[in-house]
Amino acid sequence: MRTNSRYPEGLLVSRKFYSEIITRVETTLSSTEHQEARDEALGLVKSYLCGKKNRKIEAVSEIAGVVFNLLLPELDKAITRSARARKAASKRRKINFLETLIEQSSPAKRLQSTSAVNNSETTPTNYQGEDSENQAPILNRRQRRALQRELDRQRRRS
Repeated sequence: MRTNSRYPEGLLVSRKFYSEIITRVETTLSSTEHQEARDEALGLVKSYLCGKKNRKIEAVSEIAGVVFNLLLPELDKAITRSARARKAASKRRKINFLETLIEQSSPAKRLQSTSAVNNSETTPTNYQGEDSENQAPILNRRQRRALQRELDRQRRRS
């Protein structure tokens, strides 16, 4: 996986929001006389969006502090919104995983796949299925029902 150097590690918001906020700060303080304040404000915003909330604002210039304090409620909302979205995505991934596991381990599915291999005339007798190692483990009825109950529980919660 390639990492993009434009975005810091451990970002608590989406890249789109991060880019928009950084652009807004840069355009707001784009004059040459506010160069130092712009750098300080960008540092504050970047550190806050990476989860470092204990940085002292008193150590920066007044202009950078004002810009940061004006953006603070918007940053907090974005962090909360992003956390909620990540939690929902995690639930969706878990539900999708359980659904595919139940589907792949059902006896009907296994009978279909083995009969298709056995009934085909073009396959040699020593044929080992290419995806045999990629198949889900064989689950017994008790395990499948436990997975189905977990899946139903996850659906009710979301």
